[in-house]
Amino acid sequence: MRSFWIYTLARLGIIVAVGLILQPFLGFTLVMAVAAILIGALISYLLLGGMRAKVAGDIETRLANRANKRKRKGADESFEDTLVDENSAEQSTAEESAEAKDAVEPSAVEAKPAAETKDAADSADSSETADKPDAKS
Repeated sequence: MRSFWIYTLARLGIIVAVGLILQPFLGFTLVMAVAAILIGALISYLLLGGMRAKVAGDIETRLANRANKRKRKGADESFEDTLVDENSAEQSTAEESAEAKDAVEPSAVEAKPAAETKDAADSADSSETADKPDAKS
């Protein structure tokens, strides 16, 4: 982290130095500020390459260390995780029982049409006999 601040201060110092050099020619104007920032950025890019590489390496190392650290859970997070696990377990058992019911019901559904067809056939036979006149009369 220290190298980051040193690099930042070095860049800022270069920009201020360029601004002080340009001040007698351009005065304290917006044009002088923009010119100082652009020229200072170019100079710092050329002169501070080693510092920039060191800062980039430090940042990369810190990010790698942060990724490797294990995150500690608080009491609230642990409690929430157990609630979510319990709810998901209850949902899965409810879904399994619903699936088991669905597996049993199709056979009952198949039995109903057979019974209904028998009743329909009986009613059709009785309506046919009612429509036909008796042969005896």
